Amino acid sequence: MINKFMIMGFSLFYFTITIIIGIIASVRPQNIEMYFLGGRKTNAFILALAFTATSMSGLLFLGFSGMIYEEGLQSLWIIIPSSIVGIVLCYKIVSRRVRVYSEYTGALTVIEILKKRYVDNNNLLTYITGFMILSATLMYVSGQLIAAGKLINVTIGLPYDYSIIIFATIMITYIVIGGFNAVCWTDVFQGISMIMGSFLAGVVVLKISKGLSFIWADMKYVNSIHPKFYLSPIDSTTNIILGITTFIGDGIMNWLGQPTLMTKYMSVRNTDKLKSAGLMSVSFQIILFGGVLITSLYMRTQFENPVSLPLSGDTETVFIQFFMYMMNPFWSGVVLAGIIAAIMSTADSLIMLTSSILVNDIYYVKRPQSSPRHLIIVSRLITIFLGTTIIFIAFSIKSVLTTAWIGWSILGLVGVPVLMGLYWEKATLSGAIWAQITGFLVLIIWIVFDLTSKLHIFYAFAAGITSYLTLFLVSIFSKKSPMYIRKEIIELNNDFKYKGHIEI
Repeated sequence: MINKFMIMGFSLFYFTITIIIGIIASVRPQNIEMYFLGGRKTNAFILALAFTATSMSGLLFLGFSGMIYEEGLQSLWIIIPSSIVGIVLCYKIVSRRVRVYSEYTGALTVIEILKKRYVDNNNLLTYITGFMILSATLMYVSGQLIAAGKLINVTIGLPYDYSIIIFATIMITYIVIGGFNAVCWTDVFQGISMIMGSFLAGVVVLKISKGLSFIWADMKYVNSIHPKFYLSPIDSTTNIILGITTFIGDGIMNWLGQPTLMTKYMSVRNTDKLKSAGLMSVSFQIILFGGVLITSLYMRTQFENPVSLPLSGDTETVFIQFFMYMMNPFWSGVVLAGIIAAIMSTADSLIMLTSSILVNDIYYVKRPQSSPRHLIIVSRLITIFLGTTIIFIAFSIKSVLTTAWIGWSILGLVGVPVLMGLYWEKATLSGAIWAQITGFLVLIIWIVFDLTSKLHIFYAFAAGITSYLTLFLVSIFSKKSPMYIRKEIIELNNDFKYKGHIEI
């Protein structure tokens, strides 16, 4: 049952809260570290919610829900690593080292970590990585705006283009006003909304379906009519190959390399907070993916043919349609606010990341005499420019899954030299540069020539493996890093090996 006024009311309430948070954040004293990292004062609970809100987005609630609806349990190759394995590895392998090394070197951004680890005096690695992050941001955030446009258009009836403009304007406004603190605190509010919405969806589905056994029986019927709705992730050899490469490429390598998540680790108060934050993040992810999985499978059992869906054949909106047509208006408004939260939380973090890199790692290098106040103003102008550019891209593309997933995969490559550089003292600048170039090129070639469907190897896996191997091989045969850098990394590794972590 649809009540547009109820949905509009919750949406207006949500948008108002985000603007208020931005205004409150702007009142706090601002310097460049406070604006980009919140003064490194984030606690475990805030970090866990910000991690969840940043990593989950319209890609989950629209892109992945549509994939689950169409492919069934083949999607487990994504769900398991993205809800458990990838998250555990992020906190176990990446978080502590990034947090420690960033404060030790005074780095405020991921690119600044790369610059100091590889002594990138000519800024070539900086420019290449900056270009990759900018490309990824344009793709990924465009995907979020597409998701927002579809959501608002479907639920309220506002034209798609107008929906995108309104959504982007609100998001850009609170980022410009409040910086990292605004993004982080809105992520908390957004994370809570997302978790509540997904949990509610799962509970309601289990209640109205009378349990998983009944859903499973209906899934068997759908499979008998539509064989490509899979009842098992190991249905065939090609599915297994694609599944394994997706599991590793997207579910592990992409997660480990995400610079937006590295920024969250860098903001935490101290390393002791990371263990509890990791446990909370895994719990939140399981709730999110579990709710979306059960709801999307249930919708397929009720509407076995996409054309029979209440809103035509747009499978990317099945999660939205469940609440619009099978829930009362109040709960529909609550959950749809959660989806809006998911979309906005990832988009704002990426825009903030890109803005910080363009200002701190490129603009400031050219104009080192700039005052902190001047840099904040430039960052705000860049944020407005990025938002405007992304709006125009979103006007011309309609697929959330394709656009956002490509952007996510590009970001996963950014972290390759970070991760190897903090573990392997022999990683060199040449190795890092060629790792970025070859990984990015393989990703583009794989997508342009549709090699995923032809070879059944997921593009993120091919690009990631290429990037790691290139860094390793080029580093062996290229000029070594300065001795003091190698000693820093050896000491960092020894401290983690014998102490478990370094106190901050």
